[in-house]
Amino acid sequence: MNRMRLSLSIAAAMLAGAAITSASAHAAQVKFGGQHPIPEAVEGDFCHIEVPHVHIYEPEHPKVLYRVHADQYHFMGDPVAFGYDGPKHSYYGHHPVQVEPEIYVDVDVEPVTEHCYLDGPHFHHYAPPPDITFELKGGAYWYIGKYPKEYHKHKKHYTQINVIYQPIVYVRPVVVVEAPVGYLGPIVDVDVDVHGPDVVVERPHVRSGIDVDVHIPVPTVEIGIGVGVVGGIGVGHGHGHGHKRHGKHKKHRKWRH
Repeated sequence: MNRMRLSLSIAAAMLAGAAITSASAHAAQVKFGGQHPIPEAVEGDFCHIEVPHVHIYEPEHPKVLYRVHADQYHFMGDPVAFGYDGPKHSYYGHHPVQVEPEIYVDVDVEPVTEHCYLDGPHFHHYAPPPDITFELKGGAYWYIGKYPKEYHKHKKHYTQINVIYQPIVYVRPVVVVEAPVGYLGPIVDVDVDVHGPDVVVERPHVRSGIDVDVHIPVPTVEIGIGVGVVGGIGVGHGHGHGHKRHGKHKKHRKWRH
């Protein structure tokens, strides 16, 4: 009888252990829909896998840096800040991001439009969607259009992404140009690590819906080393491998209203 009880106890323990192991293995399979940062607690750096894949770790700041669709994490930030050194495109301000259905596995879904809430100049590894209006000016893409209700609904939460990026020192795009007419996003003061002139962006003359004229003076641009001048407007681009920069290379650049 004692032997039988012992055998039953061992069998129960083995089954329980197998169930726990299985549950742990399942929980460790975290799905990612494309490229993303690797958490510092794991090894840091950047994952360049462009297709859906899994890792055995959770992403950092998942509720701000990512959006979840079909149980997959989709990175919405600037990859250069986390060590990405592949092809990239320059953007300025908040803009739509389209999550395409082909990045899913065995899931029939329609394209999903999310929004990037990064202030000022930044990079993404993808070009703007062809069916959403952007204007390429000063070497950067600007979203030209009205922001939908969904953008405003989640703005307070997702603009926290700028708090995460604030202490990260890296080379952002250099945009020295007047904001295009139709750009309704924020123009704010940010710190930019560049080796060139002060970064200056001015709003154009616009007429609001309540018939009030807003007059902004023509921007004054100081030209420094490595920046060309075309038609009186300086245009520069941030280049390099995009790794984090520290110490003496940090310079403060201001974006003025």
